[in-house]
Amino acid sequence: PARPRKRPFDGLPRRLHPRRYRSADGLEIWVGRSDEGNAQLTTRLARGLHLFFHLAGAPGRHVVLRTPGRPDPLPASVFDACELAVHFSRSKNAGRADVHVVPIKNVKKPRGAKRGLVYVSGGRTVHLRRETSRLERLLASRIDD
Repeated sequence: PARPRKRPFDGLPRRLHPRRYRSADGLEIWVGRSDEGNAQLTTRLARGLHLFFHLAGAPGRHVVLRTPGRPDPLPASVFDACELAVHFSRSKNAGRADVHVVPIKNVKKPRGAKRGLVYVSGGRTVHLRRETSRLERLLASRIDD
């Protein structure tokens, strides 16, 4: 008989589970809950072609767009993940923001660095104009564990 498929959060304490949302294109967006959750998300849970999002120049939660087998996701999903990156940061009330987008393979945690601190290389910056309708749709699309 086939073994049951292992869920990515099996054995992980609940406080480290990322918040999960569904993009307009049906892709999952994961958001870290804390510095420790950010570290778990970027170093253990994210894989392969997933994209990493973080607000430029301000502290905030790590956001990962899961892109199973898609090297270049649709722009709507990218903007959705950017919207969540800004919403879960200290600049959540900004009308515009710059968000770094980089493949997860280009995100590195320096040895001995505090939890949640990572260095990124390459990628691009998305200049996001905030839309309340997009944010409301995303928050309503939350996937419960």
